[in-house]
Amino acid sequence: MAAAAQPRPGRAMPTSTSTHEDFMPRIAHHGFAGIAICALVAVAILALARPRAGDGALDPGAAGAAPGSADLARDPFEASGLPAPGMPGAAPTPFERTPARALQAGELVRGPGDRGFDVAAFLAGRGGAGGRAAAIAAVVNQVSVQHAVSARLLLALLELESGAVDGAASGAAAVSVDRVAAMAAWLADGYYGALHRGETDVQFADGRRGPGPAAADPAHFALARYLARGVAAGQLDARLAEFTAVYARLFGPRPVLAPPVPPGTTQPPLLLPWPEGEQWYYTGGPHGAWGIATAWGAVDFAPPSLVGCRSAPEWVVAAAPGVVVWSDDGLVLVDMDGDGYDGTGWVIAYLHMATAGRVAAGAVLAAGDRVGHPSCEGGVADGAHVHFARRLNGQWLPADGGPVPLDLSGWTFTSYGAEYDGSMAHPDRGSRMAVTSRRQGDTEVVSDNGPARRAALADAWSAYGAAAPAALAAAPVVGAGDTGAPPAAEPAVAGDEPAPAADEAFPPASAAPDAGAPPGAATLTVRIALGGRATHAASVVIGIARAGAPPLVLMGRTDAGGVSNAIPLPESVGGVYHVTARVSGYLPAEHVGVALGAGDVVIDFTAGGVVALPAGELDANGAIDAADAALWLGEWYRGGGAADLDGDGQVGVRDAWRLVRNLGGG
Repeated sequence: MAAAAQPRPGRAMPTSTSTHEDFMPRIAHHGFAGIAICALVAVAILALARPRAGDGALDPGAAGAAPGSADLARDPFEASGLPAPGMPGAAPTPFERTPARALQAGELVRGPGDRGFDVAAFLAGRGGAGGRAAAIAAVVNQVSVQHAVSARLLLALLELESGAVDGAASGAAAVSVDRVAAMAAWLADGYYGALHRGETDVQFADGRRGPGPAAADPAHFALARYLARGVAAGQLDARLAEFTAVYARLFGPRPVLAPPVPPGTTQPPLLLPWPEGEQWYYTGGPHGAWGIATAWGAVDFAPPSLVGCRSAPEWVVAAAPGVVVWSDDGLVLVDMDGDGYDGTGWVIAYLHMATAGRVAAGAVLAAGDRVGHPSCEGGVADGAHVHFARRLNGQWLPADGGPVPLDLSGWTFTSYGAEYDGSMAHPDRGSRMAVTSRRQGDTEVVSDNGPARRAALADAWSAYGAAAPAALAAAPVVGAGDTGAPPAAEPAVAGDEPAPAADEAFPPASAAPDAGAPPGAATLTVRIALGGRATHAASVVIGIARAGAPPLVLMGRTDAGGVSNAIPLPESVGGVYHVTARVSGYLPAEHVGVALGAGDVVIDFTAGGVVALPAGELDANGAIDAADAALWLGEWYRGGGAADLDGDGQVGVRDAWRLVRNLGGG
C-alpha cells in the first residue's frame, strides 16, 4: 500500500508516447479514416448523452427504485453483496470460550464464520446504537471489508469499551472510521505478528512490557495484546473475562471454526496484473497487505508512463477471473470463487485504482479484463502503481514463504527482512530487484497476461469456479469454507482468435466438448454467438441465481461453433434458476426459468443461431454507452486489441461503425 518509488537514477527509462501533444499527429497518420472514426464516435456519444424521455437516470420518478431483490431476480451477477445466511451441514461443535482462549482465528479474520452476518440488522433497535445504528453499521462494514477483520469482533470490542451496541448512547456517538480502523490495525498487528513475525510481548497501560499468552492461538494473543493497552499488568485476565462475557451476550454460542488456511492449500494460478508485452517496474518488495500491521503480503508494480501521483494511462488487468465484491476508495476486491462474499475462498486485492475507469462492484471479470488505472488513490504512495495482495478465507497471506507463497506467472518473491526490501525470481527469466530495495539489480518485468497464457489456464480456473461453491456448501461446520481447489486456469478473452467480420455468421453447433465432469454429475452446456465474428470460441462466465439462495458463478469455454464444454454443477444446485452468460467485451445474454440440477441441460442463447451478442461492452456495466465509446477511442488511439470488435486483426472504420450501431444496447 506504500510507496511506488521511481526507478533508480542512471537507468535508461522509457517515456510515454501517449500524450495529448501527439494526438492530432496520430489522427492525421490515419488520414481520412482517422477523422471519420473520431467524428463518427463523437456524434454517437453526444446523441447518446442527450436526455431522453423515460430514461431512468434522468427521470425523478425512477430515483426511488431501490436496488436489491428485483436486481437479484433479474441478473445473478448483480448480487455481489453478502449472500443469504446459513449453510447446510452437520451440527457444529461449540467453541468453549474462556479467558485463557477467548477467541479463535476464524473469529478474528473476516472469514466464513461471518458469512451472512448482517451488521445493520443486528444493530437495529439495540439500546446503545440507537439512532446511529445505520451509521455504525456502515463504519463497521467498511473497516471489516478493507482490513479483513471480523465485524462481530469489532462490535464486541466497541460494546466492551464504550457500550456502543447495548450501552449508553454516548458510546455510539464516539464510533468513527478512524477509531474502528485503529482497532482493526491493532488486532492485525497482534495476529500477524504472532503468526509470521514471532512476536510474543504485550504492552500495558503504564508502558511496561511483558510476555503475552505464549501458548495461545494467535487470535487470542492478538486480543490480549489489544486489551493490554488499557489495563495494568495484573488486570489482563479480568479484562479477557469481561470480553468473553460481552461476546457471549451479543452472539451466543459459536461453533468451532476451521483454520482460515488449512494445511496443504495451494494457490490457484495468478498472472501478472498488466497486459501482455508491457514492461512495468517492480517498485515494492513484500510489505503490509493492508497497512504495516498485517502479513507482508503485498508487492508493488509501477507502469512505464511514470506519471507521478496522477492516474496513469496504462491499465491494471485481472490476474485471474472472479466477481468484484468491493470497489471504492482505490481498492478493488475480486472474489475468485464467485459466491459473492469476500470472506470465503481466494480474494485478490488491487489497491490504488483511480476512480475514473475503475471496475464497478458486481462486475464479473475474466483474467485479463480491466480493473482500473494505477494511481495513488486509497493509501500512502509517492507514485502511481498497483499494490497487489491476496487473502484466503479472510486471512492475508505473506508473499514470501508462509503457508502459500505468492506466485505471479511463475515469478516468486523473497523478502530480505525489512518491508519493501525484496526481490522476485523466475526459473526462465532470472531475478529482479525491487526499486525500494537497498540492493542493485534490474527492475523491469514484462507481462505474459495474454490470450495464449490465459487459454492454457482456462480449464483450471473453470474447475476452481465450479468446485469452490460446492465445497463451501458441503462444509460440515460454518467456517470450513473453500480452500482453493486444484490450480486454476484462466479464461481467454473473447476475440483472442482472429476471425473474419461477418455480422451474422454462425456455424452449425458442434457437439459440446466434455470437460471431464464426474460420472453422474449434472451439467450445464451453453451455446452463444458473438456478433461480427465467424468463430465464437471464447471464455464464458455463467451466473445462476434463484430466490433464497446465494448466486453462483461458473466458468467455461466455447468452441468455434459457440458451444461450451459440459460444465459440472455443484451438488447444491437444484430448482428453477435465472441464468446469465457473459463474454468479455459483449452484452450478456439471459434466460429465465431454467430447471437445473436434475440432469444435463443445454441452453441455446442464440435462438437457433439467429441472435448474436452485441460487441462493445468494454466497462462491464451491462450496457453499451458513452463510457464504452470513450474507452474504445482510447484503445483505438493506443492501438489496443480491445478496439478490434470484429476480430479481423485490424482496427478501423468497420469497428467504429459496429460500436456506434450497438450504442444504447443493454
